[in-house]
Amino acid sequence: MKSFQLIFIFILASVFSACTPTSSTRSDKSTSYQYDSQGQLAIELYNNGEYANAAALFESLGIRQPPEGWEWQLWAADAYLRAGDIEKARSLLEPLQNKMLSKNGLLRLRLVNANLLLKSFNPEEALSILQTPPETPVDPTLLYQYYELTAEAYRLSGNALESARVLQKLDQLLIDEPEKRLDNQLAILRSLTVLTDDALQLMQPQPAGTQGGWMELARLIKQNGLSPEKLQPHLETWKLQFAGHPAMPELLDGYFTRLGAEFKQASHIAVLLPLSGAYQTAAEALKQGLMAAWYEDAPDKRPILKFYDSSNPENVWPLYNEAVERGADFVIGPLQKKAVSQLLNAGELPVAVLALNKVTSNIAPPVNFFQYALSPEDEARQVAEHAWVNGKRLPVVFYPADAWGERIQTAFVERWQSLGGDITSAQPYDSSQYDFAEPIKSTLRIDQSQQRRKRLQSLLGTQLEFEPRRREDVDFIFLAAKAAKARQIRPQIQFHHANDLPVYTTSSAWPGYVNINRDRDIEGILFPDIPWLLADEGSESLSLSAYNNTMGITQSGAYRLVAMGIDSYQLLAHLARLQNSPDEALDGKTGQLYMDRLNNIHRQLVWAEMKNSIPRVTGYAPRINSGFFDSQQAEPVETNLEPSSMENNPGPPQGI
Repeated sequence: MKSFQLIFIFILASVFSACTPTSSTRSDKSTSYQYDSQGQLAIELYNNGEYANAAALFESLGIRQPPEGWEWQLWAADAYLRAGDIEKARSLLEPLQNKMLSKNGLLRLRLVNANLLLKSFNPEEALSILQTPPETPVDPTLLYQYYELTAEAYRLSGNALESARVLQKLDQLLIDEPEKRLDNQLAILRSLTVLTDDALQLMQPQPAGTQGGWMELARLIKQNGLSPEKLQPHLETWKLQFAGHPAMPELLDGYFTRLGAEFKQASHIAVLLPLSGAYQTAAEALKQGLMAAWYEDAPDKRPILKFYDSSNPENVWPLYNEAVERGADFVIGPLQKKAVSQLLNAGELPVAVLALNKVTSNIAPPVNFFQYALSPEDEARQVAEHAWVNGKRLPVVFYPADAWGERIQTAFVERWQSLGGDITSAQPYDSSQYDFAEPIKSTLRIDQSQQRRKRLQSLLGTQLEFEPRRREDVDFIFLAAKAAKARQIRPQIQFHHANDLPVYTTSSAWPGYVNINRDRDIEGILFPDIPWLLADEGSESLSLSAYNNTMGITQSGAYRLVAMGIDSYQLLAHLARLQNSPDEALDGKTGQLYMDRLNNIHRQLVWAEMKNSIPRVTGYAPRINSGFFDSQQAEPVETNLEPSSMENNPGPPQGI
């Protein structure tokens, strides 16, 4: 196939050469040779985004005499990397590291090396390569790439503000390229909107200037982007306040126009929830959130909101049809796995469904079928990503020996391995026990250290002063545990000579509310959770504090479900926007919400560290666009939500 591809490319090259004069199409003034027709064609393929074809042709050109051949090999490495063939790109790059390249070639080498590190999710190393800006003059395209890669490296490292600042520098280079500039300005806003309202206000420069204008615009979009009607007057006020700001009119008008075009306000919403039976508690929390969001709409704008009891999952298809016949133009729910599967396999759905669960399937979902869940598997994957971009490489996994624990550790391990890492050790534990000394000692190999002492004492015939040592080939622990067990396990890990190892976990380890006395035992743990709990926007009408003042929650473990209910309601109007724009995200209570190509809603969470028994926010989890979720769907959570177990199982019931 590859040989045929190359033959086809060479035929095209011959045709191209017959009608195009031989001349350079790039501005690399330091190159003494001119690009012939094959080089021109390869670059044209590259510029058109046909990276695989371009890479093959570049590689064939790379057999030429150096330094020309070296330059083409570098182009080939770049194209292979953009085509997704990381290993091929790496193999072509290695021999070029110390070659005498042109000025542009040396810059391209630096950029391709940095991009390779970013593709491997090593932003800190990439930033070290990109630290020094290129000397001018250079090929403008390479200068653009420098700023784009630097911004991406800052984004992946969690520094959204610096990422936006770099993109602002790029913006000044794109004045004569309006389409590229518009895309870049959208990227500036996307970088800033991951910050909280409080962060955008606290970091606002004085005087505001260009940077402050971008930050204020991002804040307005975050606060009012759920409704075109609310956003428009704020945009007009912003234009007056920041007259002369470089934000393009097409950006402001286009954002509002596109938001309005893709904004689909429901007039009649049917909600399928188990209003009786074992999952009534979870359903009531979701209902509270839905109603809270519904009341935020102006009375004359509120859709009909009708609830249907889907306690019997076998009856969900007739319920759906009944809701459609009664005029529903959106459906929220159902909750149970069996019920969700019915609708997933039903074929074409005349009315869109936002299921409050995720199920795996071998078939493509209907166009109108969306899945949204508070999946701990998603959290485990974000833990893997967060630890990786923070430079961790040697994890041990400590997880309960049950179905929930198996799913969590599997999700973490698979994501870690997809990033290029290896698991040092994975140790199950019995969650019905209270003493975890043996599995901890086994995981950290302290038991082996103790055995060595016994052998030495036996050989020497005397008692030895001895301090057991843990294994050294580990730099963090991933602990899968629910709140009560996390409080038991964390102190025991510290006791067994691992106090210096950071402990990463999921939101399951924290009940969702502050308890100074009990949470002393989870001091120092690192975990992601929903913004509603960790980054409360007190001035916002649907903030956690505002909600508690008006409604209150009888079951503290239901906070995350209430937030899910709020987001479920607000998501409906934006499903089309998220579906049509993969880079877009919705600023939700359960995270920055975005959609994959299988119509699954994913969440970027807020990261926190327990300090003095209080979770302190350290920033948002950076979104890693790897295509991973396109091929993997999270197995839903199986949770027992009886009142007595709400603290340890605060997530939604799934897998029923």
